[in-house]
Amino acid sequence: INAEYGELRDVRLNGSAASYVVADTDTYNDVDLIFGVNLSDTDSFKRVKEAVGDSLLKLLPQQVSRARLRGRMMVDAYVNKMVKVDQGSDCWSLMSLHNEGGCNVELMFVDKMRRQF
Repeated sequence: INAEYGELRDVRLNGSAASYVVADTDTYNDVDLIFGVNLSDTDSFKRVKEAVGDSLLKLLPQQVSRARLRGRMMVDAYVNKMVKVDQGSDCWSLMSLHNEGGCNVELMFVDKMRRQF
């Protein structure tokens, strides 16, 4: 993310997956990842979406032909929910990647947020 899409401050594991790691609980439902990023300029939300799509494209198995695939197609295929908030002391974006097995991956990109995350 740093070079091509903008500054990445930190990455955090959150929610039940974090509890699973720290407290050795039995299960977790979703994997929640929080990325601290700068979302202050007008194109930043677009760059986040591009970063997610390009990353999903890179994660495809090697035998899949990428000749006609684009990152935007990956977002359309795998992102179940997208939320964008940019008002006052809140500036963040959420993308939920759907998994047929039931465990979703929630990607949250946070510049600033009133409530603690």
